[in-house]
Parts: sequence; C-alpha cells; structure tokens
Amino acid sequence: MTTPSPLPGASRAPFRARPLQAGLVITVVAYLPSVALTVLPWLPSAPSRSVLLTFVGPVLTLLPILALTGYCLPALRPGRRAAVAGAGIGAAIAVPTLPSPWSTVVFCLALTALCGMLAVRHLGPAAHLLPLRWRRDVLPALIPIPVMLASAALMSLGKALLPPPGPAQTQTQALGITSEPMLLASIVRSSVMEEATSALIALGLRRRGMPVWAIVAINAAVRAAVHVYMGGGAFGPVLMSATMTLLILRYQRLWPLVVSHLLYNLALSHLPPQATLAGITAITVGLLTVLTLRGVRRIIDRRRSRPPHPGPGDLDGSASPPPVTVNGWRPPPC
Repeated sequence: MTTPSPLPGASRAPFRARPLQAGLVITVVAYLPSVALTVLPWLPSAPSRSVLLTFVGPVLTLLPILALTGYCLPALRPGRRAAVAGAGIGAAIAVPTLPSPWSTVVFCLALTALCGMLAVRHLGPAAHLLPLRWRRDVLPALIPIPVMLASAALMSLGKALLPPPGPAQTQTQALGITSEPMLLASIVRSSVMEEATSALIALGLRRRGMPVWAIVAINAAVRAAVHVYMGGGAFGPVLMSATMTLLILRYQRLWPLVVSHLLYNLALSHLPPQATLAGITAITVGLLTVLTLRGVRRIIDRRRSRPPHPGPGDLDGSASPPPVTVNGWRPPPC
C-alpha cells in the first residue's frame, strides 16, 4: 500500500498571530537605534551626531529593513516569501546607493510597507480596510484631530521649557528633512509605523489581561521615546498616544487612526496655520454636535424603553388598564 504524497505547503507551520511580539520587534529594530543615535551625542565627551552617522549610519539603515523582512517571511507561501524577500533585499541595496533625497524616500517607504504588512497579519480584522462603518471608522478618524492639535501645543510648550541640547532647530531640521519628497515619505512612515506599533502593543497586552491604564502608560512611554529629539516636547505626544490607545482598544480599528494622523501631518506641514486651525475647529464643533445628539438620543431611548410604573391599586405590580369609556363618557371614580 502506497502512502499518499503530502500536499504542497502542508509542511509549512501554521501562522499564529503574535501582535505583542510584532510590536516589540518594530520598537527594538526601528525605534531604539534612532533614539540611541539622538541621545548619545548629548552625553559629555561623546562624538557628534554627524560622526556617529558616518560610522553607524549604514548599519542603522540596513538593520530595520533586513530584520523586519526576515520577521515577515515565516508562514508565507513560497511565492509571497520570494516576493517579500526580493523587495526587502532590493530596498536594502538601493538605500545606500541612491542619491540623498531618494535614499531616504526608499527607506521610509520600505519600513512603511513592512510595518503595514505586520499589522495586517497580526491584527487580523482590526487592520482590514473594508467594510466602512460610521461608528467604528469615521468617529475614530475624527476624534484624534483636536487631540493632536492640543498635543502639538504641548509639544511646543515643552520644547520651550526644556529645549534639547545644541542649537535651536525645528522638527523638520531635527529629523534631517531637506526636501519635499523626504517630508512626504517621512509623514507616511511616521503615521503608519507609530499607529501600527501602538495598536500591536495595545491589543497584544490586552489579550494577555493587562489593565487599560498600564497599556496606556506603556504606549505613552514608547511614543515619548520616539520624539525624544524634541527635548521636553517629547511629552506632548503622550496625550495623542493615550487617545489613540483608548480608541484602538474601544473600536478595534487601525486604519482610521492612521488616516487621521496622516491628514493632520499633511495639513500641518502644507496648509497655512489659519486654514489648519479653521478646519480643526470645524471638525471639533461637528464632532461635539454629533456626540451630543447621540447622547440625547440615547437618553430618550432609555426613557422610552422603561416599563410603566404600577398604579396605586395594583397589588401584583402590573400596570393598571385604561378606564373603559362609552361614547366618550368616562365613569366617575368610586
């Protein structure tokens, strides 16, 4: 008797979603080196950032791409595995060889694609785009916008009170952004990576039974570390991180938060301040109006759904029947 041959791909290990592990991998591989590169020049008798970039820059550029590519490969089909590996290796080769603006663009887009792939694989339905619904998609995209405006104000205040060491720089100068393609690629990368990392860590910790306040604190610490180049302004994004964490735990949706973060960064960097403030004010007023109407409607529905109070003569607690009328005449009470 001949044994049947195994089906193609049957020996491949089944995929298991590990959102916490994926979030920690992104944090350690992509965020920790950049944080160390920012903090080390602040130490006494430490080399400058330019010297560190000369020796460590290529390693810090290739490490996130190759590490995230290798983390994405297990449990993939052979065709997809070859495509992902080829794209990751191609990006790692192109980044050091391309001229200045486009090397940064390729680096940012490669990290964005890898983090988005990890989010889709490990978050499941929470990272799906369709179907769109008002309650779980539009509201989570509108709520963070006024919060991000307050977070930007806190960032400016914190930077003024506790500036980072060295000469005064804007946020784009501190990130080394010198052209429009670099700015757009950096906006896309920060929007996807920050929200995907927060969602992976938050949902992964929640599945392990961690309380909400601890999840909010951990995500806030990670978000503050990412913006440590702003000095005291790193505490500004804590408010935004807390709001995003509560929204991902409440609605279980990632892409509305990514779209909200992306649109806010684009408006802040490309529109006049008056237009940005007017748009955010209109969104805030509309959001408060919608939430107020929903609250009033919920109160009315609760009152309508209450059972009627028993009458004074009802001993069994049932409602008293209406009095019988004959041709509009109601008998007098006894």
